[in-house]
Amino acid sequence: MKTWLTIVPVLCAFGVQAATNIVLEAENAVIAAPMAAYNDAAALGGRAVNAASADTGTVSFTFNITEASVYNVWCRVLAPDAGTDSFYITMDSQAEDIYDTARIAENQNVYSPNWQWNLMGGRGGVSASGTIIPLNYNLGVGAHTLRFRSREAGSKLDQIIITNTNSVPQPPPTNNYPNVVLNQPVTLAWDYPTNSLTNIATFIVYRALGEAGAHNAQVNTTNQTATLTNTTLGVNRFMVTARNKAGLESDPSNEIRLNVVTSTNTPVKPRPPRNVRIP
Repeated sequence: MKTWLTIVPVLCAFGVQAATNIVLEAENAVIAAPMAAYNDAAALGGRAVNAASADTGTVSFTFNITEASVYNVWCRVLAPDAGTDSFYITMDSQAEDIYDTARIAENQNVYSPNWQWNLMGGRGGVSASGTIIPLNYNLGVGAHTLRFRSREAGSKLDQIIITNTNSVPQPPPTNNYPNVVLNQPVTLAWDYPTNSLTNIATFIVYRALGEAGAHNAQVNTTNQTATLTNTTLGVNRFMVTARNKAGLESDPSNEIRLNVVTSTNTPVKPRPPRNVRIP
């Protein structure tokens, strides 16, 4: 096959704005002793933070908000029992509250020897341990700080996700490819080959699955853009070639790689209603 053309595709905007999910690792935050980072093979990234002593030591997360909204916080915590399941928490200059890391509903806790995601709630200034108040932070654009202070020795924190959704955000993939949702159209665009303005018969868009799968032709077009809707879950790789009127096909362009996911969020059931009564 004779090679004579070079194509440079660029990925167009998808047209859908993703929810805001700010993912922060506890071991990368500002840690004040005796709170300390430690190695844990089961933690994301292999490290987490442990409250070595009760009532002393902090871990502080400073983050930047680019879209004013109401945010809540999901925490990946290790809470095996009732003696290792709480922190004091403070957002910016707000009053300190108590976060029970195993609490999922009023007087309902889920203890586990494994790391688990928990939606951060507070007691709202009430000392009773069974209380839970949803914490929804109305955050403006700019820098904010969320601080965890030790309350019970042995309470552990791996990662937090600050989000303006009501679902458990999926952790980011291990690669750096952009995420798109399954069945969301993907539009590719590319430059016309130099010195070939009248000799191109068609462009061919190829797709491959996974990191090493073979490319297969998906679209033939005379345009300099193509929109594909038949994406598949996982890594999708795209490239483009040009074919001239003599039937000769160019070498492939550079490759575009995407992560195709079912959703940017994993749905979870809502918390139960509180304070049911006869009015």
